[in-house]
Amino acid sequence: MFRSLIAVERGFNRLLFIPAFPQPAVRDRVTDFMRRLKSLGSEVIWYDSVSWNGNLCYQNCLTEANKPFLNLGLDGLFTNYNWTRNLLRRCQSEAEDTVTSSRIFVGVDCFGRGCPGGGGLSTNIALKLILDAMLERPDRPLSVALFAPGWPFENCDLSPANGNQLYAHQLVADLDEKFWSPLAPLLSRIRGASQGFRALFRPIIPYLPTCTPSDISHPSMDLIFSTDCCTGQGPIGMLDSFGSNMSRQHLIPSCFQFSEDLDGNQEITNSLKTFTSHLSVTQFACPHLKNGAGTCLLIRSLASSPRNFLIELFSFGPGVWIARSTLVTISIGSKQCKDANLLSWVNALSHKLVPFALFIDWADCGSDPERIDLHRYPKRQKFTCNKVTLDSCQPTTWVTLHFALNDGNSSIRNDKIELYRFGLVWHFAIGKCTGDSFLLSSIRLFDSKPEDG
Repeated sequence: MFRSLIAVERGFNRLLFIPAFPQPAVRDRVTDFMRRLKSLGSEVIWYDSVSWNGNLCYQNCLTEANKPFLNLGLDGLFTNYNWTRNLLRRCQSEAEDTVTSSRIFVGVDCFGRGCPGGGGLSTNIALKLILDAMLERPDRPLSVALFAPGWPFENCDLSPANGNQLYAHQLVADLDEKFWSPLAPLLSRIRGASQGFRALFRPIIPYLPTCTPSDISHPSMDLIFSTDCCTGQGPIGMLDSFGSNMSRQHLIPSCFQFSEDLDGNQEITNSLKTFTSHLSVTQFACPHLKNGAGTCLLIRSLASSPRNFLIELFSFGPGVWIARSTLVTISIGSKQCKDANLLSWVNALSHKLVPFALFIDWADCGSDPERIDLHRYPKRQKFTCNKVTLDSCQPTTWVTLHFALNDGNSSIRNDKIELYRFGLVWHFAIGKCTGDSFLLSSIRLFDSKPEDG
């Protein structure tokens, strides 16, 4: 009961449940409990600790001792992390088909503890071994379960900060980015090697409306989605010093970099084919942000030459519909005070020179807008901003870009469309935003144009 109350209060919908040494006599009760969870629409993954006979016995792969749990119809098996290359091959051999193998989540411990590579900044070694095994047997794809990705937060050397909490936060954010940067392209390649199989696409947002805690009393009743990209840390609210308030955590954009546009009937997962990301995304503690947020995102280009970036912000589950009249607003910032580049966008006669555009992946709803069609192909539409407003100049410069989905150049004709994802196009060659980086904060979707102010 208390777990349910906490879940409702804090807005999470998943628990990692590891039963403590269930004996065979209580196994039926445990399996019945999991079936009930599944019947309620929950996602249930069994961790490879207790075998079917009730003994604590890590298998580190799919075996006859843990396979019965997978056969219950659960979403997956999370293997222990003391596996070897041969045990990966055994996982693939034990799986009867591609659907079964894709439900095997190979455990990767970010702290090492017997995992190949030793975790930490060498966690990518384990992912490379998993990818190699998948490339050897394309008909037996595997999934990945990263365990304890809080490693950078628990192992960062904060002594250079000398007690400065904002600097300490930036040290942690930099180590976190250093930890994830070699993992991101490998995870994209693992998705690419497995594309088309079940359970590979996990939407960030399963449904709309979705709003952050600060928007509960928002004056606009048309608000259907919002986030300020805050991690629940930083100079939150009216605090002049660094603080932490986990109830202020907001939805964080994925910031996946896409390699190409969708074209015709090209599937939505093709944008995750093998390529190397040229973006760095880190938390950035910043005072005086909107709605009392304490952090935003700092996005930097790592490309050696000017190029355009397609940056996913959020993806959505099936059956998420939005109106053709939807308005999207995105706050872009610079670390500079009174940045002339951003300020020039506000009074520009044409906003076509603003180096950011919006893209959405969408599909026509057809004759029955309530029918969920998992085989519907998405289209991609890009929008230039139709208005730029100034938010703040101190201590950093912030502007809000406004995008209307029903502008004159839109190919959207139906009153409602199914939304797959939306993101930013960064036209790096048009103009630079304080060098090779920009700040990202407030993101809003309105069913119609919000009132000024």
